[in-house]
Amino acid sequence: MWKQALTGGVNLSTTMQVRLAATNAARQGAEVCRISSGLAGTEALYTSSNLARAMCDSFVVAQHAALNEGTLQSAGLALLGTAIQPGFP
Repeated sequence: MWKQALTGGVNLSTTMQVRLAATNAARQGAEVCRISSGLAGTEALYTSSNLARAMCDSFVVAQHAALNEGTLQSAGLALLGTAIQPGFP
């Protein structure tokens, strides 16, 4: 994507692949926090817990408009050659 941007523009396929990678990273990070919280037991439930905060923060990232379920749908449409609306998702 960076090389394309330096030469004047990024094509839609590359944009969608990067968005898919970012969406996957956010979802996997949230899943790691969810599993870690489960393994930590009740200690992770308290608002003073760093793990509880990390779990909440990871869920916010995964649910953000730029990385939510709509991104997967838009990327699928774009990669199949169907027109998509600009912007998020």
